[in-house]
Amino acid sequence: MRKPVSPIRRNKSPTVGLLNFNQNEIVSGRTILIVDDEQDLREVISTLLEAAGYVTVCASSVSTAFAALHEYTIDLVLTDVLMPDAFGTLLQQWMLDDPSFKDIPLIFMSGYVPATESLNRPVLKKPFGLTELLAFIQKEFEKE
Repeated sequence: MRKPVSPIRRNKSPTVGLLNFNQNEIVSGRTILIVDDEQDLREVISTLLEAAGYVTVCASSVSTAFAALHEYTIDLVLTDVLMPDAFGTLLQQWMLDDPSFKDIPLIFMSGYVPATESLNRPVLKKPFGLTELLAFIQKEFEKE
């Protein structure tokens, strides 16, 4: 049985840099798996999403992401397309092949435009802002 991720609770009005989130807009603890080989990017995305009320799990590769899917209850996957160990499309295929994960929403991130042309999922083009990131995530959750 997969375990839920324990959310990190911040103050009542989370603030990241100059961004203040209205308490009414804060999301109720859904867990997002962030997959990217760039540690700084994972940390920034994680911090921003946690400030917006999400719980995050980070993975630096496709294989560690798949292990995290088996370990934790994940509500959405946000993955880079091009990584040194494997493409994010391999993670997508593994998820589609496993009935436990096939219905989890997945959003690709990519700074390499030609890599996104044949993807059959939403693609968040790097660099992106917080508003765009949150809009992509909200759109995927609204499909449920």
